[in-house]
Amino acid sequence: MIKVNHLKKNTAVIIVDMQSFFLDNFTPKNRKLLIMNQIKTIKLCVKNKLPFFILEYRCRGIFRGELIQKLDKMIKNTQKEIIIKESNSGFTNTNLDLILNNLKIKQILIMGINANGCVQDTAIGAIRRGYRVITASGIIASSSRKDLELSVKNLKWYKKNTTFCEKV
Repeated sequence: MIKVNHLKKNTAVIIVDMQSFFLDNFTPKNRKLLIMNQIKTIKLCVKNKLPFFILEYRCRGIFRGELIQKLDKMIKNTQKEIIIKESNSGFTNTNLDLILNNLKIKQILIMGINANGCVQDTAIGAIRRGYRVITASGIIASSSRKDLELSVKNLKWYKKNTTFCEKV
């Protein structure tokens, strides 16, 4: 479970690819569950005044999905940056690392879709740059599967390389 003690002052929230195109691959029930878990986590982050970084994949159009619309309302008084990426990692050919360094961020809480692609590649990029990465099973999902479960291979990677919480 993600707890307040995970969310120190030097933490930023990164939301990866929560665009309509990717959400359309989920059943309505699973989409609702994923977004509900993310909103629960976002509320905790807003309470702790953490900055938010919304990564959107340019190749799929810039759509303000259901979560992003709700997020806009929830974080009016919190720093929010939208970063358009053209590859899986949010660090490749973007200014994400520069902004995080300027804010003296040391760890990131990552959530989003494509846990086996864009989320994982962004987490790898963060780890290679010295950031600590936190995530949980209820706030990341693979868009290639109809359910919210991570593959065994991906789950092992997250447990080995990040602070991985089983529950939100």
